[in-house]
Amino acid sequence: MLNRISVQVGLLVLLGLVAALLLPGYYSINEVTLYLTVVGLIYGLMAAFAIGVAWNRYMKITEGLHEELTSTFNMYLMMKHSSDKKTAKAIIRQLLDYAESARKISWNDYFGAEKVHAKFRKLFEIISKTKVRTSADEELFAASLDELRDASTARNVQLTLSHTPLSVALWGLLVLLSGSIVIGIFFVAFDNPVLGVLTKVVMSTAVFAMLIVLRQIDTLQLAAKELHEEPINQIIELEKRD
Repeated sequence: MLNRISVQVGLLVLLGLVAALLLPGYYSINEVTLYLTVVGLIYGLMAAFAIGVAWNRYMKITEGLHEELTSTFNMYLMMKHSSDKKTAKAIIRQLLDYAESARKISWNDYFGAEKVHAKFRKLFEIISKTKVRTSADEELFAASLDELRDASTARNVQLTLSHTPLSVALWGLLVLLSGSIVIGIFFVAFDNPVLGVLTKVVMSTAVFAMLIVLRQIDTLQLAAKELHEEPINQIIELEKRD
């Protein structure tokens, strides 16, 4: 993902350089100062708001994922000590089946992945059949059920937030303001041509690079493998080794 972002930023630099060399400036910096100041201020406020909302959502989803994995793995560890070995083995098989399915689903498809959700819900059905024979079994059953409830709560947070990206209207406003800033920059005539090219390339790249990063955060693609697949893989490997 970072390599893709690097390529996109590189293309922005190249396009900015070509545009800066081909498009002559028409107005002095004094003539467009008010325009750039007003548009830049609005853009800065909207971008800060959008980044804050997207990043907060992104972090809550990743926290929910790790809480779910921790709770399901805790349940797995406790069920291993149950005297009802048949149910314990069924729980472990179902956990592995669920984890294998979950890691194959991208964040964008997670909300509608009904087959994956059904596999998680089946854990409640299986654990409800646990035969409690001793007081230790009773404590393990209660603790395991609590962990499964915690995992379910964490999943609901992920599902809800993964389906609520930034609105189309906000994205449209950000793109409009970004384009307005860049157009304004390229219409400025600099006394020093080298400084002019450098300023136009750096500022236009920075403005659009911010949109690229924000898009990666909003679509939950930023470090998606490290935050989604790898933790699940670790749980699967631990359970398989046991």
